[in-house]
Amino acid sequence: MITLFEMQERLLSELEEAGQDNVCALLNTVLHQRDDIGLPGYLPMLIKSVCGLIRDDFVRVGHAPNGFGRLVDLSAHESIAVMTDVRERLTFSQSLGRWSTSLHHDRSPELVLTSHGYIRARMILSRRGYQWWVPIKR
Repeated sequence: MITLFEMQERLLSELEEAGQDNVCALLNTVLHQRDDIGLPGYLPMLIKSVCGLIRDDFVRVGHAPNGFGRLVDLSAHESIAVMTDVRERLTFSQSLGRWSTSLHHDRSPELVLTSHGYIRARMILSRRGYQWWVPIKR
């Protein structure tokens, strides 16, 4: 199982390009099969990782898009409240080998990179490279 710090770095690096993404898609991207992607401990780790990134002002949960198609960031307090509820929204499908939204929820929350988060993500990528956790296919 990867560490909390490793998960935070993977999340930030994935958010760097688009600036926002949904939690479910991010979880499937930052975990790889060799990480034992479906371990039950990963969901609580994701929540703890994201809440730490929110407290450090690197990410926020985004709300409905504004008139320009960009998500409106929730406050840190509101973002943490949404993330603590994410456990009810995501489930791991053994047959598909990936995380998905539960039957009762059609979407997972969107994470939005802050300006501080973008700077931190660029530092991580310059040090570690793009998707360093994915094994190189030979």
